Amino acid sequence: MATQYVAAPPAAGPPQGDEKPLKDHVSSKVAAQTILRKIDEDETFFSWKIIQTIIAAGGGFMVDAYDLFVIGLLTKLIGRIYYPDALQYAPSDLPNRSNYALASVALIGTLVGQLTFGHLADLFGRKPVHIVTMVIISIAALCSGMSFGTTGDAVVGTLCMWRFLLGLGIGGIYPLSATVMSETASTKYRGTYISAVFAFQGFGFLLAGTVVIILAAIWMPYPDAGDFLWRTAFALASVPPCITLYYRMIIPETERYEVNVKGDIQTAAKQLGIDNDPTIIKATGLKAKGHTWRSFLDLYGLPLMGCAFSWFLLDIAFYSQGLFQSDVFSIVGWLPAAYTMNAIEETYRIARAQLIISLASIIPGYWFTVATIEIMGRTKIQYMGFFFMTLFMGILAGLYDQLKGEVSNFIALYALTFFFSNWGPNSTTYVLPAEVFPSWFRATAHGICAATGKAGAIVGSYGFGILKDTPKHNAGLKTVLIVLTIVNALGLLTTIPIPETKGKTLEELGREGEDMSSMHTEESQDEPSSAQNVSHTSPFKSTDPNGKVTSNHLKVSSFILDAWAIRDIITSVTQVTS
Repeated sequence: MATQYVAAPPAAGPPQGDEKPLKDHVSSKVAAQTILRKIDEDETFFSWKIIQTIIAAGGGFMVDAYDLFVIGLLTKLIGRIYYPDALQYAPSDLPNRSNYALASVALIGTLVGQLTFGHLADLFGRKPVHIVTMVIISIAALCSGMSFGTTGDAVVGTLCMWRFLLGLGIGGIYPLSATVMSETASTKYRGTYISAVFAFQGFGFLLAGTVVIILAAIWMPYPDAGDFLWRTAFALASVPPCITLYYRMIIPETERYEVNVKGDIQTAAKQLGIDNDPTIIKATGLKAKGHTWRSFLDLYGLPLMGCAFSWFLLDIAFYSQGLFQSDVFSIVGWLPAAYTMNAIEETYRIARAQLIISLASIIPGYWFTVATIEIMGRTKIQYMGFFFMTLFMGILAGLYDQLKGEVSNFIALYALTFFFSNWGPNSTTYVLPAEVFPSWFRATAHGICAATGKAGAIVGSYGFGILKDTPKHNAGLKTVLIVLTIVNALGLLTTIPIPETKGKTLEELGREGEDMSSMHTEESQDEPSSAQNVSHTSPFKSTDPNGKVTSNHLKVSSFILDAWAIRDIITSVTQVTS
């Protein structure tokens, strides 16, 4: 489908009757379409460029998963080392204030990083901002292992500072890696490549479990060496981003950003090796006209809310389960009581249990998504995942008293919730925001969706902790399972406003050639609207018979105040799902 562009005027304009501006406009538009077609129609499955991009984009996710895996293990170890006076009936626990701080401070940093670096990537480009985030991750991970202090609170406080910075860098990885991969990939394999980047989380889980088990086995004969164990485990998280930083530095800016945002046709063509094409040689620059937050929200308000709140609900479930897996294992009797083991032995046993869950369910789920996303489509996988997560979590909650004595059945059902999380919304909530939105707001919008998800992770972390610490410990876990069943069911509803992106180019989905601000008469009185030239329509706006945009029934600013908009929302949702 043809994409509309606006040619940049020459520095010194010719007389009004000269035809050169029109010729420049046409040649620039054709050149841009040539570049984008070159990307979209590439039939090569795994080129060296794609492999480099996946490695560069996926390295940060290894650290994200690594950190999520080890923090639940190492907080218990830190508690036994630095808070001996608190070791009464639960020797594996930190004081609540310290435990919740360590569990949530990286999530808060991630939320801030997603919002900040996502927006910066749209302003200054994907490559420079991506490099900055990788450097932050490398430094913060290394320094986390060097968090010293004279008291337990001092050590935890220093560690919290570095974990916040680590989260800040990891937060930037979310919108940047997804955006870079989506803008580099062809239409045919885009979903496969983006989900493959996200699947690097699986490698992070595997690496973390292996590292902790090896370190614990080495120091098992030396019970007092726990301090070396947790510091080494944290510091080793700096290795993956250091390796992938090299690939990020040699990969150029994405061609789509060069064309759609910077308007630099020549640079994009040179990167693709088509700068000698006659249409490229004749082309001038391009510029996009008047893209405002208001026009963006008018067109994409509902998809943005659908993507964001689906991620919010998913992360409530995913992070609460991940951060407190060891408590689940203890409650169902899969681990012996903490007081029967020394600190390093407990760390070893918990790491082994979590690694089994990862290998059996979490890691396969990622790659099931990679294998099926271009066959099933994104939204179908998301619906399927939320449905089965609701089903299995509901069984665990409804039959809790019976299943808690049947360890194998309980763990199997618990593992299935992780499997369908990853072959489901945990992957698709990352993929969809990288495709639905236009180039000018793609990283920003992805950052907003990801940050909303991290808000859900914070809610899940604190909420799970509060519920499980009720006087009746087992009753607390049952309550959590009931709540998570409801949360997963709500995810089915938040998926409704999200359009399917399979088989569509990013320019079709983002309507890159539209002058979005022309929808607002007060913003376009001085120039003719380009909306009349758009060759495709959207379920999120209406046009008159001549193709001119007349109103936007899904304006976020309007439907909040207009009761009649409820009818329009239902109509549009029906169009999306049909």
